[in-house]
Amino acid sequence: ALKKPTALAASNSTRPRDPPMSTIEGLDPRAAVADMADAFDDYVCDAGDALEAALKGLPELAENHQDIEQGVDRWLLKVQRAADVSFDRFEASALEESFHVPDG
Repeated sequence: ALKKPTALAASNSTRPRDPPMSTIEGLDPRAAVADMADAFDDYVCDAGDALEAALKGLPELAENHQDIEQGVDRWLLKVQRAADVSFDRFEASALEESFHVPDG
């Protein structure tokens, strides 16, 4: 569920923003967010592989291996598409809110 902006968030959105930090003690914020998205993608692929192996291991599904592969591939695609949208929002929010540090 989406949250409605609070009065504080609304007042913060009108104040001038500092430029985004290019690095924080050697950390590139964009690379850090990209690494999080890549790690999520790796975990989802690992989960898909485990699901496929578990389903193929069931004797009652022995003749459905192609259907299992196609189903898991479709599931992976849907999860990855949803994650892409979510990580795009997360990246925008993180770069706007978390990685803006005021001077002084």
